Amino acid sequence: MAKLQLKGASPAVLQGLIEGQEIRGITYQFPEGPVAGYEWRLQIRRAGAPGQPETTDWTPWIFGSHESVRAMLAQWSQFLAENPPLDRPSQLQ
Repeated sequence: MAKLQLKGASPAVLQGLIEGQEIRGITYQFPEGPVAGYEWRLQIRRAGAPGQPETTDWTPWIFGSHESVRAMLAQWSQFLAENPPLDRPSQLQ
């Protein structure tokens, strides 16, 4: 399984903010049979370049079967357990 790795000496730059999220249950019909799962999309706000306004757009819908969504949630749970947020007291000392 691939892990996210950030390389380079430059500091992180915020590219956008998640303003909203939509999730819906859906079943797709394929020749091999139905596949039940979820679709989700994010509403992203990006700062405008000098002289241009900020933009807010929805990402395309993304589909994940029930099984793939469960696996994704398990990976997120493991990542969050191994990388607690900076606002936890144990990391502020």
